[in-house]
Amino acid sequence: NSIVILGLSPYQMVQVQVSASTSVGEGPRSDLVTGRSNESVPRLLEGITPTPESESVLLISIPSKYNLSIANGIIIRILISIDRYTGDDRQQTIINVNNTFVGCVSQDEEDDETYEIRFSGLAAEVPYNVSVIASTSVGEGVEYLSIIFTQEGLPPAPQNVIANRVDDSTMIVRWNRISIVDAKSHILGYTINYRSNSRRRQTGSKTVGPDEDQAVIDDLQSGVRYSVDVTAATSIGTGSSSDVIVVDPPSGSPDDKGIN
Repeated sequence: NSIVILGLSPYQMVQVQVSASTSVGEGPRSDLVTGRSNESVPRLLEGITPTPESESVLLISIPSKYNLSIANGIIIRILISIDRYTGDDRQQTIINVNNTFVGCVSQDEEDDETYEIRFSGLAAEVPYNVSVIASTSVGEGVEYLSIIFTQEGLPPAPQNVIANRVDDSTMIVRWNRISIVDAKSHILGYTINYRSNSRRRQTGSKTVGPDEDQAVIDDLQSGVRYSVDVTAATSIGTGSSSDVIVVDPPSGSPDDKGIN
């Protein structure tokens, strides 16, 4: 006879004893038997740290052991790949875990040891894809993927900036987002700078996130012409300004004699 135990996690340890019962009561229990459920592929690995050591060297630290809630079995291989964001210049390193019990620890254990892998001969201000995939005997798990620079740079000026006056107090400013390759870094945000050309001088700015390509400015003076430019920022600092564009007030607005 057999029974199926449901609801277990991958590679979960179970201890089983069997006994028989009659109307009189339960008989003696069998010897304790220990077993595990089947392995599965690993979940997304945690604690991976890519760190630039110089403009040409990237250090990747990976914990040497993972608890079973992540490993879903015994990790036997870790594949680390790095290539340019554009898809060329690929380098790979494989960590083969030979000892059966290296690569996973029990649920409550902690492990501070790490594998340290260095990739050299890299270019500065160039984005690289970092990929880490762990495998059990079942197959490859979820891929860790990150984009990193060995050395970041200042972004160029945003291009194709246009602005449309919606009404007397509002305009919409649009621009082309800067690609990660052209940015030479991770864009943190864009800032729209605007200045009125009037006797009552107004200077303002608005910052939006890195995924935005437009912004609404809604505190404009009535009947006033504005000058507008856009900049992008990275962790290094703010890049150069876009070309300045001039935005006229909508037709029919009250004339401001201070307009240049």
